[in-house]
Amino acid sequence: DLYFGNETVSVDGDFNDKNPRSLKIEGSQTMDGKKVLEDMLLPYRNKRDSIKQVVKTSTLNETEEQAKWKEYKAIFDQMDRVEREFIVANTDKLYALILLVDYDRGFEKDTLQRLYNQFPQEARKTRYGQKLKFIAFEDVIKDGDPCFSFTASDFNGKTHNLSGIKTDYVLLNFCRPRCAGCDLALQQISKLNPIYKDSITFV
Repeated sequence: DLYFGNETVSVDGDFNDKNPRSLKIEGSQTMDGKKVLEDMLLPYRNKRDSIKQVVKTSTLNETEEQAKWKEYKAIFDQMDRVEREFIVANTDKLYALILLVDYDRGFEKDTLQRLYNQFPQEARKTRYGQKLKFIAFEDVIKDGDPCFSFTASDFNGKTHNLSGIKTDYVLLNFCRPRCAGCDLALQQISKLNPIYKDSITFV
């Protein structure tokens, strides 16, 4: 993802290089903040990608594969910790606000309220700041509330309406492209579906 404000920005890279991290971006304060975090996460990403490659290319028995995914999950948790620490320590950076709002970090409401008040006034006026304000100070859905119905499409283009699902339980998994955690979740869910498909609808 590229984030630019009202700035003069230069982007330099090889068109044939498919790795977005190889781009050289200058002039964007938001991207400078992102670069700080990316450098912190790089060792974890390398370990994570190495494990993923082993699982995809090696012949592992079920116990070995589960051990690798457990290791993968541990690294993912470490990356999440680094990102949370980055947000708390960098409320002067717009990218910390973007990261907080766009990806659920599991902060308690009182922490979200404190973080909101720590971001500069200019950042709080952005759409990210307005969204954080809503999340931090409004009680929209509480535990035990019925979920509102909505319609969405899956990866195959099939449309699902929540109110049309009749099983006792529904597991909704929202994914985005190039998301390591989403990839891991999908692989785990695909194993659960045949076992619980009569009592749980997987979407």
